[in-house]
Amino acid sequence: VTSRVIGFCMLIKKEVIEQIGGFDLRFRIGNFDDDDYCLRAWIAGYKVWVCNDVFIHHFGQATFSQMDYKGIIAENWQKFKEKWHIPREMTSGYDPKPIIKQKFDHKLHYCPVVDSWKQQKRIISCW
Repeated sequence: VTSRVIGFCMLIKKEVIEQIGGFDLRFRIGNFDDDDYCLRAWIAGYKVWVCNDVFIHHFGQATFSQMDYKGIIAENWQKFKEKWHIPREMTSGYDPKPIIKQKFDHKLHYCPVVDSWKQQKRIISCW
């Protein structure tokens, strides 16, 4: 059991998606969208596990080769801190324990699942 997993390879039960929805679209591609999803799953009563008997070859940051990777991380970190009420002065890291003690609230912790690009543009973010 862990507090978070990196989102390049996730297996998520359908019941989890039905309860907490999809990824929060406030976060640009990559970074902190997976942290946010894990926190919401914990709050909803699910556990996050790492499968130690699987090997996945991943070309790290290949998705971001033509993007401002550091800028995306910085922007998403600010959004993440704002959403989860992490002190502004925190420059890195966070303690998930007080966050996951929250009681699940559908209005706060559910993000609609996007099934089309048009729908994605209409949904800015949840919560």
